[in-house]
Amino acid sequence: MSLRPELRSIVAPDLVGAVLDGLVTAVDAAADTAELAIGSGKLQVSLRDVSPGARVRVQLLARDIILAIQPIEGLSVRNALLATVTEITPEMHASVLVKVDVGGPIVLARITEAARAALRLAPGDAVWALVKAVSTRGHAFRLFGAPARRA
Repeated sequence: MSLRPELRSIVAPDLVGAVLDGLVTAVDAAADTAELAIGSGKLQVSLRDVSPGARVRVQLLARDIILAIQPIEGLSVRNALLATVTEITPEMHASVLVKVDVGGPIVLARITEAARAALRLAPGDAVWALVKAVSTRGHAFRLFGAPARRA
């Protein structure tokens, strides 16, 4: 919803982001997490009471997305979605909103202009969109009518 520029002034800056649909491919009930197929990648989210095959909607806030220009390792971040920068929009307070395509779905990342310059980001560049699984807590939901986890 907040991918649309005209809505960005309506929602608070901290709520700008993207809402993505995914398919549950695996569940870790002990950790209350599920793995979702999103675009061309997988996303581990905080979610309970779902089964593989369930359809899920997850909100990724721009403030929670970290961009990297090379594959990452040795971090606590569990999610790294390979993406392509499609647009960079200047914002207030020396920040930019970077729109990235993760294999179909679009994700927004808010970073500083200094970070954009240091990474030399431009449309067409390959990046990894990093998402902490805990950032999805309270932002991932089973779609209406989709089956709940079987007992």
